Amino acid sequence: MSAQRNTPKFARILGGILVVLVCLVAWNWSTIQAKYTAHRLRSAETPEARVELSKALLANGSSGRAELVNCTSEADERTGPAIGKVLAEQASQSPNELASQFLPMREPCTDAGRLAILSAIPAFLKSENAEIHELCRKTLEQNLKGSPEVRAMAASLAGRPSLRMLPSVLPLLDDPEAVVREAAMKAVGTAGDSTTVTDEELFRWLNDTDEKVRSMCEAVLIARGRSQDEIDFGRQLAHPNPRVRLQLLVDLASDPQRDIGPWLERLSRDREPAVRAGAVRVACERRILYAEWADKLAANDPDATVRQVATFHRRRVAEVTPVGGNRP
Repeated sequence: MSAQRNTPKFARILGGILVVLVCLVAWNWSTIQAKYTAHRLRSAETPEARVELSKALLANGSSGRAELVNCTSEADERTGPAIGKVLAEQASQSPNELASQFLPMREPCTDAGRLAILSAIPAFLKSENAEIHELCRKTLEQNLKGSPEVRAMAASLAGRPSLRMLPSVLPLLDDPEAVVREAAMKAVGTAGDSTTVTDEELFRWLNDTDEKVRSMCEAVLIARGRSQDEIDFGRQLAHPNPRVRLQLLVDLASDPQRDIGPWLERLSRDREPAVRAGAVRVACERRILYAEWADKLAANDPDATVRQVATFHRRRVAEVTPVGGNRP
């Protein structure tokens, strides 16, 4: 009899527990569904399936987006491209919600996850929301370090004029990886800012070890209005071999139609004493009425021979200057 009386009581307790469990499942259904979808995304076999599951997570409200953030931070070369594609498609439609959750990215984050988020930056930048633009800037700054592929993609995107990030990109022009230098040079061209980095500062990349970097640098200079002759002179001016820079002096001296004064002034700052002395000599031979830079060489150059040569040629120019003419 006692066992019979306890059976209904046990059944009621069990029923109550089941009701509670059902309520808990119903209450957290979206979270459970999101976690299951995320699990399927991580194990999906085809790119198409990974794209559809990424879309499903975004469509599953805040729980789904939170799981997609988790998937992004641990993405690999399989899931990363799919997530990036979906983010890029959806960022222009609901930029505020996605930017607040994905920008800047959560750390730690895999390279594949970084690339996925970076691929959505152009879509985020279509928004007129200044706060989203600032989040994009922070995300790009965050990724100008890391693997070469990540640095390259961030540098390429950071060249957009509206971001005003060129100063942050310029150090990557000296990156040991050619692919990063290429992206940084692309950013210089895209930014269209000849004040932050001048033509003369760009000349040395005309001698970069990577052919693509050299070509891109030349294209940037052409876009800035430099002629092919000026680019060739710039390549010689910045060449690491002093013999090439000395040859530039010969080429300048043999061109009677060109204003070579600015090029000689640049060569007067060369690190090689022979080049500095040669600049003074060519200026004298061409009867160029120069002033301050030659005076400085004659008075202050650290090399005694350069000072002597500059002083000699300054006197020669003074001797042939017509009476009443401008002081050289």
